[in-house]
Formats: sequence, structure tokens, C-alpha cells
Amino acid sequence: MSGVSLSDEHSSIEEVENYFVVSNDALYDFYSTSSIDMVIPARLIGLTKDEIEKEIKEKQLMLERMCSLELLAALEARIKIDYIHRVKARFKDNLSRDFRQLHRKKQNKASLVDDLLYLRKKNTNGNQKEINELINAIDYRNWLAHGRYWIPKKAAHINKYDYLSIKTLAIDILSKLDLIEG
Repeated sequence: MSGVSLSDEHSSIEEVENYFVVSNDALYDFYSTSSIDMVIPARLIGLTKDEIEKEIKEKQLMLERMCSLELLAALEARIKIDYIHRVKARFKDNLSRDFRQLHRKKQNKASLVDDLLYLRKKNTNGNQKEINELINAIDYRNWLAHGRYWIPKKAAHINKYDYLSIKTLAIDILSKLDLIEG
């Protein structure tokens, strides 16, 4: 396919999870003031226990949002790579045929939600629930990626997402959709 050179730089779910765990542990280590012989970081001197706990929660929320964004970006990458490979390989299944027809119209400008996920819903048996959930999670991703400066009225459902729900969704999507990677 012309126009797309795959970088192989997209994250895996495992890499994001590992980053999350290490970073979360580091947050708690940094803010831990329970040990008497521990050196307290300078930026924590003068803060009350409540202020430290509030700051930990704020940093943890930021970490969860960053990792959720990375997970959703990884899912988008996997779905778009699948699209590219199905078009290139000229598989004979209905989804691949629909992808080739889409590619003739839009080339590499196919929309994740309006094109690729729509065609997946049309051509899959039993995975509509997961695909619909991913479509809703894309609203959360868009809110995160575009600065979180507004209160979502049309997409109030984004408030239900957090890192754990996105990780669970990512695992479901990758295990249930037949995604070709290479």
C-alpha cells in the first residue's frame, strides 16, 4: 500500500501495563513518608499528610489518564495495521473485501470509528458489544487527547472510564477480534 510505512513503534498492552505498574510504584515510593530514616524529598517538606495524599491522588489520576490514552492509541494502531495488512494481502473474507473497497475510496485516510469499526461491526458475529464499547472509549480518548478543557455533554459516558476499565477493554478487544499484525 502506498503512503504508509509501518514504524513498529506502537505499544503493546503488556508494555503499557508494565509502565503503569512501575510508575505507580515509583509514585508511592516518592511520596512515602512512613519510614523514620527516610530522606524526605525537598518538595514535600512543609506539606501536611492530607496535602501529600491529595497530591498522590492527583498524580495517580494523571498517570491513569496517560496510560489510558496510550492503551487506546495502541488499540487504534492494531486496528489500522490490521486494515493495511488485509488490504495488502487481499484476503477473501467479507471484512477484507469491504476494507479493500474502503481503501479504493479513502486510501489511508479511513476513519477509525466511522469506517474501520463500522465495517468490523457489520462483518463480525458476536463482537458488537466490544466494538460499541471501544467506540464509546474513543470519546474518552478524544477528550483526553484534546485537553480535557470541556465538560462532555454529548459524551457523558466518558466519566465511567478509568485505567482499569480501558485495560480490560483492550484485553477483550485484542482477544476477541481477529486482528492481523504482520
